Amino acid sequence: MAPEEVRSRVSVVHGDATDVEGLKAAIREHNCDAMVDTAGNQVWPWKEHQLQKIARAASRAAVEIGRERGTPMRALFLCGIGELDYPVLGNKSRGERPAATIASYLPKLATQQHLETRSVVTAIPLSELRWTLVCIAIMRPLREGIELLSQPDHHSLLTSADTPPAWPHRWVGKIPWVGPTLEIVLNMAGYTTKLEHIADFISEDLENDSQDWVGKLVGFREQEKSQ
Repeated sequence: MAPEEVRSRVSVVHGDATDVEGLKAAIREHNCDAMVDTAGNQVWPWKEHQLQKIARAASRAAVEIGRERGTPMRALFLCGIGELDYPVLGNKSRGERPAATIASYLPKLATQQHLETRSVVTAIPLSELRWTLVCIAIMRPLREGIELLSQPDHHSLLTSADTPPAWPHRWVGKIPWVGPTLEIVLNMAGYTTKLEHIADFISEDLENDSQDWVGKLVGFREQEKSQ
């Protein structure tokens, strides 16, 4: 449970994250300017998938509130790094987009639920919802406990749209058939980010009412200490 100092500064609404009307009521009651969907977890393949249900309900609630207000809401949704494009060497210099996502080189069981979230969100026109997909590989906390800030910290993450930033191209990636999969597996640990740094990115985006990442899938990488 969060400490009292934190609880005294936030409003907690108990309910069902798939309840559109409940979400709309909470947004109205607290006059929310934006939505950040971090709810739900991946489940075993044979169980009912929750991520897409939550994303569908949250996005629908935000769209309907936007219609009421006459302007689209801002909404950020957590998603998996697999939904970013696999950066094939040479595509960028030729002005081409990669042919496939990272997830397409990985077992479907590991990536399907994030694909479902992407499919729900990206189908929504930006005129209805100013959405962003925050595409994460692995997140770990920077510190124990919660530190209250008077304003967002400036994050030091490397960021890019559609592809992971600073992707290392390895010799194994050139092996026929299995090369991309091996390269992805070897690179994944390098895309571990700190939970607090992702929160700083989101907070900074909302604080500045930034348009830079609207309608984008965003990838992240921690900067090396020497950078």
